Amino acid sequence: MFAPHTSGISKDLATGSASGPLGAYLLRHGCVNAAPEIRLISEQGTKMVRQSFGHLRLRPGSGDAVANEVGGSTVPVLEGVLHLP
Repeated sequence: MFAPHTSGISKDLATGSASGPLGAYLLRHGCVNAAPEIRLISEQGTKMVRQSFGHLRLRPGSGDAVANEVGGSTVPVLEGVLHLP
């Protein structure tokens, strides 16, 4: 969430939307060993003095398919619902 004009948040300190694809990328390119379940921790925000840890769980499937879960503690600042046709 970025809201520099209303709340002074100019950068997202920890992003699950970045950690999830990173985990899939690391698996696809052989940077992590394939296993039925892979657990990773993504450290972000350290240089901004707001250290955060995202917990990733990957479960490889057939081909490029990966079940990808991202979790960690949060402080909600915005909530919404997306309806797809």
